[in-house]
Amino acid sequence: FEHLSYSRRQLWDTAQDNRLIEDILFLHEDIQVYTPDHLYIGPAYLIPPQEEIPDGTSFLCCGPAPFIIEGTPRFNLIVVEEDVPMYVLFNQLQQIVTKYNHWQRELESALQTNASLQEFVDFSTEIIGWPIALIDIAQSTLAISDFDESDDPIWIDLKNGYIRTS
Repeated sequence: FEHLSYSRRQLWDTAQDNRLIEDILFLHEDIQVYTPDHLYIGPAYLIPPQEEIPDGTSFLCCGPAPFIIEGTPRFNLIVVEEDVPMYVLFNQLQQIVTKYNHWQRELESALQTNASLQEFVDFSTEIIGWPIALIDIAQSTLAISDFDESDDPIWIDLKNGYIRTS
């Protein structure tokens, strides 16, 4: 969610890794059961009490946070404290989902066509947001991002095809 362009955000993230979110639902007063396979978006005042939120459930909300989370949270919560219309937040979220869905299709296509490691690195670098280098056990470069803006000696070695060990 670093792609959301709001300056005042609070983020609480669980220690649980890689929870798959199946879809996006709007928060409303009539929701009886919350589940971790949805991302709930809406005004922060609609977030249920903490004890009613199942582990791993995710929320993206606008407005002041309804409570303070102390310790390691059991659920994911991003609160955009600025007054943002919900449709704007939803549309930005949809753009993020579309971007990652496109990347997933690229990955699947690359797997099906036995693409090279370099091809995987090339279309993944932008999504990951950092230069990528794949090296083998002998520290030889197998694939590397097209990134020349570094004076880091290890990156220069990787661009040259190997890491010097002496």
